[in-house]
Amino acid sequence: MSADNYLAGLMAQLDNLPFSTDEVATSSDHTIGYADKDVVLLKCLSSATVQSLTNAYAELNRFKLQADSILPPGAHVAWVKKSSSESNTGSGGNDEVISASSTLQQIDHNSSTTKQPSIVVVVPLLANPTDEVRDVEALDSNEDNDAVEENKNVIVHLISQLKLGMDLTKVTLPTFILEKRSLLEMYADFNSSTKLLCDVIQGSTPLARMNRVLKYYLTTFHAGRRGTYSKKPYNPVLGEIFQCSYYVPCDDDVTTTTSPPPPPPPTEGHHRVRFVAEQVSHHPPISAMHLCCEELDIQMTSSIWTKSKFMNMSVGVSNIGEGVLSLGSHDEEYVLTYPSAYARSLLTEPWSELTGRCGITCRQSGLLANVVFHTKPAYGGEPHKVSAEVKRTDDGSVLTKVTGKWNEKLTFVYIEDEEQRSETVDLTSLPIFPKYIRPMEKQEELESRKFWFPVTKALKGGEMKNAAECKWKIEEEQRQMKEGGGCGDVKISPTYFTIDQQQDDDHKTYIFKQQLTSSN
Repeated sequence: MSADNYLAGLMAQLDNLPFSTDEVATSSDHTIGYADKDVVLLKCLSSATVQSLTNAYAELNRFKLQADSILPPGAHVAWVKKSSSESNTGSGGNDEVISASSTLQQIDHNSSTTKQPSIVVVVPLLANPTDEVRDVEALDSNEDNDAVEENKNVIVHLISQLKLGMDLTKVTLPTFILEKRSLLEMYADFNSSTKLLCDVIQGSTPLARMNRVLKYYLTTFHAGRRGTYSKKPYNPVLGEIFQCSYYVPCDDDVTTTTSPPPPPPPTEGHHRVRFVAEQVSHHPPISAMHLCCEELDIQMTSSIWTKSKFMNMSVGVSNIGEGVLSLGSHDEEYVLTYPSAYARSLLTEPWSELTGRCGITCRQSGLLANVVFHTKPAYGGEPHKVSAEVKRTDDGSVLTKVTGKWNEKLTFVYIEDEEQRSETVDLTSLPIFPKYIRPMEKQEELESRKFWFPVTKALKGGEMKNAAECKWKIEEEQRQMKEGGGCGDVKISPTYFTIDQQQDDDHKTYIFKQQLTSSN
């Protein structure tokens, strides 16, 4: 269990204590005063301890990422294998390239005095918007709901082999709990309600823009959900990418409809929001994402390190990292952190909930949004609750309060207004915009849809044995590549992202390489 999750659990226990409305506890009703010295000291000590551990961990992680990023400048490496002529004669020959790119440039490996394996520099281009078509993969909200019940004996056998705190990235899970999409595509689905992101720049004041950023942030988690039960997406392989576009109407009348008009790309009257994700590290598993709208001068880059742990009858997933949202027209940057998640009730009807304390900060405006995702109490209570406050960093005054559920309705109370205006956002009525992606035949080999197609096809056909074999084959190929794969000790450098060497924050982040543009 991570320190953040431990602190969240401790704070939940403290919040559930029988506090009195008075400052001092009374012995008659056996309550605790809200200003009790021991309680206040415990809260302060717990918070200081977690902060110290987080800083120490961030420093270690920074050096780890720096060590993993050592590679000749500008090099992008693809795996190669010997050609048939080279295998038969043992002499030099042309290498057969296994690459996701159609744009290749081979380095002369004979110029070095030391014998080195062949290296291929890969510079793939971003997707051309004219090649993208509307995604026909509809979200199936009731897919395989009986799979858990039918395979309960398999789950029991799997759980019996797990230990508390075990890292689940090293555990092979049964195929029937897979979600038929890669984790990178799931990150894209979180941005399906992109209209709220485009509306951020319409805020006339820094506070109005912060409120809109908070609204967009809180609605993304519901947009990314698929199905009734909690399932596991494919673990992206190193170098895997996912690209898509969203087309958002320029008018302001789509936030109350459930079915936005289908916009053919590209067309006047719509903003194109481009999404690019890449698996930039395998150990630890780090995904980098870039979301941008060039017409509105909006861009957001995130990098998330996922850590999964087994905890009794639940699975905990910690999302370590941050996102940076830039509004070029207002010269503002918002730094966002993300909640952790739990998969509950593994033996009955698996469901997921979010947990943890997150934040949105804007240094330019001096505003901060504190967000708390509340876990369901052990007895009674409701799941999926969330609360948030927007404050000034200089004096701590609260300007906006948010309460509700991140998968149903959220109530915003704007305290800065004299009348304390309130607004209710119904997340179930927000429009979900379709993705536009390239057809399978135009995708690169390492694009998520094409790479995982054999597994997805088998799962859709109910062929669990075939799906397991395809998944095992992919994992075995990745293992062989990790052991050598013809590239020796050379490491693979990310294609679209690079580590931000100027970043002085606690965690090293990845930035998008702006020089990569789509071909026309």
